[in-house]
Amino acid sequence: MPAVNPRTLVKRWFAGTVPAGWEEAQRYFKSVMARLEATLRVIHSAVEHPAPTAIARAACSGDTAINTTTDTAIPGASITFTPDVDMIALVIGNFDVNCSLWGAETHLFIGSLYVNGVAQSGLARATTTSTNSTRALSQTWTVSLSSGTSYVFDLYGRTSNVATNFTARVNHTTLTVIKFPNLFRVV
Repeated sequence: MPAVNPRTLVKRWFAGTVPAGWEEAQRYFKSVMARLEATLRVIHSAVEHPAPTAIARAACSGDTAINTTTDTAIPGASITFTPDVDMIALVIGNFDVNCSLWGAETHLFIGSLYVNGVAQSGLARATTTSTNSTRALSQTWTVSLSSGTSYVFDLYGRTSNVATNFTARVNHTTLTVIKFPNLFRVV
């Protein structure tokens, strides 16, 4: 293939006058154009949907004793909504807990997120350093959401040892859901 100025090649491409024998260049430009069109569709999709916004925040409605190894719902730390478009939710669980008994790894507080009654992977875990100590911990989850489906997000807590009584604190144990348009869907 003879050397040619890339600008000249682009001009000829758009004019439809690329010389014979330049099939490789034509295939390359077709692939570039296909990627550009896909990128423009993603950008167009982003323009159609709102920017990321915090849609909800909920807080524990009262000090809640957690002294079981079974997940226990934290009252008030629940959010329900139905998205109107496919989206990704960034969910942040903040747990402010007080421990009645000091312990090592055998005395853990474990916080979790349930979506529509199903535990999500990823746990907030903490031990305490002394009796009646307070710990603040958090965990972040991402959840894919489908338009028109109702979702219930709930924070739960449990202890690893029933000899330890944790208390999830009112107002400081919170659940926040931030929605993002799902820009990775096929257009």
